[in-house]
Amino acid sequence: MKTEELIKMKIKIENAIEEELKKRSGKVTLKLRYNLYKGTGKCWVAVIDPVTKEKRGFLNPISVNKDSAHAGEKILELQEGQTYMINEMGTKTRDTRKIILISEGQIKEVL
Repeated sequence: MKTEELIKMKIKIENAIEEELKKRSGKVTLKLRYNLYKGTGKCWVAVIDPVTKEKRGFLNPISVNKDSAHAGEKILELQEGQTYMINEMGTKTRDTRKIILISEGQIKEVL
């Protein structure tokens, strides 16, 4: 084999290992935006019961990055196998609310 082929193979293997480790870690990073002048001005993530959709508790962000005095971004870590309700800045009068499930290291929306 040529050196170039070996380097390409090494990069593919490293990428595959990195993806597998991300799946096994069981955590997914999520970024939510907030703006006091849009919707309620808040963003949050709640752990919910998958059957009843009842909120069990809210997650604290890992970090909060402010763009200005009234807008910014929150970064949260979500656990594998949990069901969450997400509330984020939407239009001027409404927030965007979704129910998601973390499965195989990915975010899947639940209807």
